[in-house]
Amino acid sequence: MNKIKAGRVTDTLSDGFQVSWNNLSYIVEKSSFPCISYNKSTPKMRVILKCLTGSFNSSELTAVMGPSGAGKSTLLACVCGKQTR
Repeated sequence: MNKIKAGRVTDTLSDGFQVSWNNLSYIVEKSSFPCISYNKSTPKMRVILKCLTGSFNSSELTAVMGPSGAGKSTLLACVCGKQTR
């Protein structure tokens, strides 16, 4: 059964499960990535993921696609609980 809310189609799950996240962000400190320049204007934090919302439903095939360095692996690590800080 499908329901439309605010222009989106959402499935009502009778069997199975749904993994969802809302407002997911992942930020790393400067010490955890290599310093390219010694410029003092280099930011102390780097935003890897910013305010993401999404979901995966059981019994559905979902693809996470994007260019190299887009944060695909970081997204999956955060969603499955490997990245907790």
